Amino acid sequence: DAESEYIFNVSSLGNYNYSVRGFTPPCGYDINYSGTVTMTDEILGCNQDYMINITSDNVVLNCNNRKIEGTGNYGIYVDAVNNVTVKNCNINITDYGIRYFEANNGTIDNNNISVETNFGIHLNTANSNKITNNNIHSNGHGIWIYSSSNNYNNTIKNNDITTSGSQGTGILLYSSLNSTITNNNITTNGNSGHGMWISSSSTVTITNNNISTIGAGIYLVSSSNSTITNNNLTTKGNS
Repeated sequence: DAESEYIFNVSSLGNYNYSVRGFTPPCGYDINYSGTVTMTDEILGCNQDYMINITSDNVVLNCNNRKIEGTGNYGIYVDAVNNVTVKNCNINITDYGIRYFEANNGTIDNNNISVETNFGIHLNTANSNKITNNNIHSNGHGIWIYSSSNNYNNTIKNNDITTSGSQGTGILLYSSLNSTITNNNITTNGNSGHGMWISSSSTVTITNNNISTIGAGIYLVSSSNSTITNNNLTTKGNS
C-alpha cells in the first residue's frame, strides 16, 4: 500500500538512476550509492567521527527537517565526489556541521546548523558549489572556503550567519577564484571577529550583504580584482 516502507540492498545498478525513500541512516552511515535519501526520523546522540558520510556521486540527502545531533567531528561529510545536494537538515554538533572535501558541483541548501567550536559549513578544495538559504549559529566561524591551491566558482547566497566566538568570522575565503557572495545577513559578536575575511583570492564579487560586527566588516588580504558593492556595514570596532 502507499504507506508501506521498503528497505533493500543493492550491489550494483550501473548507471541506472534510482531513489531510496523513507529511510533514516543510522549514526555513522556511509551513503556510497547514487540516489535520494529522505529521512523520516532523527539521528540523536551520535558520537561517530562522521554522522553521515557521502562517498558517491549524484546523491540528494533530504533530511526532511529532521535533526542530526551528537558529539562527532562532522555532521555530514562529503568526500571527493560530485553533484551532491544536502538540504533541509537541522544539525547540532561540536565541530563541523557540513564539510565538502574535494567535492564539486554540489548544493548545500536550507539547513539549520549550530556548532560549538569550528565551522558551520566548510569547503576544502571544492569547486562550483552553491551554499544557499542556510541558517548558521556558530561559536567558531560561519562558512569557510579553503584550499592550498585554488577553489573556483563557488556561490554563497541568502544565508543568515551568526557567530559568537571571540574570533568568530561570518565568511572566510582562502585561495578562491571567481566566488560570489551575495544577499547574506552576517552578525558577529566576538571582539576579534570580522564579517568577511578574504585572503589570497581574486575576482570575488561581494554584493548586497548586511553585516554587523565588532571587527572589520569586510577584510581583504593579498586579494585582487574583486568587486564590492551595495553592502550595508555596521561596525563597533575596526572598520
